[in-house]
Amino acid sequence: MRETVELSSLDLRYEGHRLRDDAREARLLTSIAERGIEEPLQGVDRSVARFLLDGFKRCRAAKKLGIDCVPYVSLGAEEATAS
Repeated sequence: MRETVELSSLDLRYEGHRLRDDAREARLLTSIAERGIEEPLQGVDRSVARFLLDGFKRCRAAKKLGIDCVPYVSLGAEEATAS
């Protein structure tokens, strides 16, 4: 189910495992500034935190733009299977 969550509630521990593309991030930043975040970030909800699995570029863009709350979809409660 799609919901709105605070960026500060997301655990970004897997961010270092993703490849960065500065040119793509710049285009995304422009897009989000103009239209907002259209595709929700995705992660898993555990009792201790929400672990972000997809949407690290959108998350960084939101931080740069001063957006505190973002759309989010939970894929389940287990990181390995996202179920």
